[in-house]
Amino acid sequence: MDVQEMIERLVLCQPIEYKELPSIPLYMDQVITFLEERLRSSVGDEEGKSPTKTMINNYTKLGILPPSEKKKYSREHLLLLILMWRMKPVMNISDIGIFTSKLLRELPEEEDQKNFYNAFLEMEREMRTSLYAEIERQFEQVKKDLGQQDENAALMYALLLADHAAEEKRLAELILAELSKSSPK
Repeated sequence: MDVQEMIERLVLCQPIEYKELPSIPLYMDQVITFLEERLRSSVGDEEGKSPTKTMINNYTKLGILPPSEKKKYSREHLLLLILMWRMKPVMNISDIGIFTSKLLRELPEEEDQKNFYNAFLEMEREMRTSLYAEIERQFEQVKKDLGQQDENAALMYALLLADHAAEEKRLAELILAELSKSSPK
């Protein structure tokens, strides 16, 4: 089992840059096509990995995503959908709603949202680089602790990663809960 090869596969999954978002509003089908093409390349070629019309409509009905303007979706909509999609695997819909409402309330202007997103991407890249270096180090330590048994080490490390991810998820939920308390009703 080569952790380095797995990391290299993850590195290929690059996030969507703000400058890559269409500058003109898109109809729903165009939004779906754009997100399918771009999100598939960022998460792999697995099916069912991008938003659907039904999901977007449900997010709008729940107030998590602002309604379209004359059936067209702006950069703001795309940015929110991308961030929501990044949160979706680990956050429940109500926590995502706290995030989007807080973001829209605190950063109502497109330029502010652009700056926030670009700062997110920059910090995410730095964290990801640190994470990959730490993963390699940790996996080698697990193999050493288990006497170089690759399959057992891989099984143990997968469990440790899942446990660590769950802890980070709980922390993110606590942060969003605190932000929710401080938000005006």
